[in-house]
Amino acid sequence: MGKISGVTWGVATIPPAQRPNLAVSEIVSGSTVAAVFTQNRCPAAPVIVGKKHLALTTPRYLMVNSGNANCATGEHGIQDTIACCTALAQLTDIPAHAVLPLSTGKIGIPLPRTELIAELPVALNNATTNSWDKAAQAIMTTDTHKKIVSMPIQHDDHVLTITGIAKGSGMIRPDMATMLAFIATDAIVPQSLTQSLLQDAVAPSFNAITVDGDTSTNDSCVFIATGQSGIQPPRTIIAEALNQVCNELAQQIMSDGEGITRVITIAVTGGKNHAECRTIAYAVAESPLVKAAFYSTTPEWGRILAAIGKVAPHRFDPTRLQIDIGTTTVFTNGARVDNPVAIESQWAARTPHLHIHLGRGTANATVWGGNLSPEYIRINTQPE
Repeated sequence: MGKISGVTWGVATIPPAQRPNLAVSEIVSGSTVAAVFTQNRCPAAPVIVGKKHLALTTPRYLMVNSGNANCATGEHGIQDTIACCTALAQLTDIPAHAVLPLSTGKIGIPLPRTELIAELPVALNNATTNSWDKAAQAIMTTDTHKKIVSMPIQHDDHVLTITGIAKGSGMIRPDMATMLAFIATDAIVPQSLTQSLLQDAVAPSFNAITVDGDTSTNDSCVFIATGQSGIQPPRTIIAEALNQVCNELAQQIMSDGEGITRVITIAVTGGKNHAECRTIAYAVAESPLVKAAFYSTTPEWGRILAAIGKVAPHRFDPTRLQIDIGTTTVFTNGARVDNPVAIESQWAARTPHLHIHLGRGTANATVWGGNLSPEYIRINTQPE
């Protein structure tokens, strides 16, 4: 599905896992590459090493393992990451810093360095341009299904392709991208544009979702343009395609969020600036009381009001605030609006939509969150 000329994926299984949990991608020489990483101030070893490698050269290989985050593993974890990069470099006759390492999984467990290195030849030997599906499965952890999007890019009489895969289900409040995401196109995209295009694309997509409000130590998103089509579309066309892929992958992550049974849109308008709108949207999306309320069909909308007030800016005027559940207003002019039948119907929707108008200006922000169910507790209290 969605093969991209100039990018191959191969997978392997690191024991004692029972399914593929190692994915290796070769990126053709001459490609342009950009990446964004977690803002968590306790980053994992592969994030630390990966940033250093990116500062030195354009990656030729991605090395991705799932099931082990290689985080909180100290200097030993750094050396394990470097050793794995070196092993792959020796197999492919490239410098070690041309390998971009990425990991996801449990925190605080040493990387199975020897076992991972032993499986690198397997991944390299079965690499093809048609293996995006296999790679999407290999990077999963608590995900219940793979996340993949592929679409054509129309430019004049030419049809190019952009494909992306992601993993993410819990510990989602990215502040950069998502748990892991890899997006590639066969279009020509100058290196001077790749980073800004990626940052612009993740802001309203991956950076606007929250499953549980926790930012992973390993979040990484990579954008690759191989240029193998020989076509360089205008920036606007590439930006639109990249934005769409990121948005669709972000929505797939939300729909597969740990324990989530309903995805909630929180749109905040009428703010003085984007930052205050975003702060309020996240306060509502991440409130345990709001999330628990949406697990039921009882419209406890007062919890939304309380979450707004908790982070509202100085001199906030609640009499100018309006809260809508779907198309039904529940709070305006400083007081509730009594319409119980309509409120219950909108609250019980499969994908509830909250509209919060602050009455302070023209800025806006939208965030996607989910409800909180007992299943989230079960998933996150399973034995290591």
